[in-house]
Amino acid sequence: MEVSEPTNHAAAAAERGEHHVHFSETGEDGDQLEPVHKVDVCVEEDKIAIHAGFLKALHQYRVTCRVPVRCHGWTPTDIPSLHWRVQTTHELPDGGTELTLHVVARKEKLLKEKLVLTAPDGSDSVTLELNARVLGKNTGTPFLRDGVHLEGVIKDDDASESSDWRGFD
Repeated sequence: MEVSEPTNHAAAAAERGEHHVHFSETGEDGDQLEPVHKVDVCVEEDKIAIHAGFLKALHQYRVTCRVPVRCHGWTPTDIPSLHWRVQTTHELPDGGTELTLHVVARKEKLLKEKLVLTAPDGSDSVTLELNARVLGKNTGTPFLRDGVHLEGVIKDDDASESSDWRGFD
């Protein structure tokens, strides 16, 4: 029985001058790969849930998503939220609406807030629910989904640089 020595594929590739790994645009079964890092919109019985992914505390974001409801020009009926509001709406040819949301992530928590938009004549309404996990100050930088854009950083009034306390003598 003859035993051959194991081949070192990395060493053989290095000898041929191949130093980089290349991935195809299709999966193993030949299907086209779809982006998985986008803002999810889930239509449920009584609401439309918008999942924005991970956000960072003390940051402001612009979230753009498409909802399958015509709600262009509708106004919020609730007391405005401290954490998010609808900035703009644009009608789409397919019957939906593109929403641009302004989101302020103030502290570490699971952000889950509802907003009701009502038609100008009051005949119809839709409930939107924004869901996002807000990471704390020292927990790393989140990978933002497609459609989520950082707009600014909120100054932290509790930061040690802004404290008047000089410490113990």
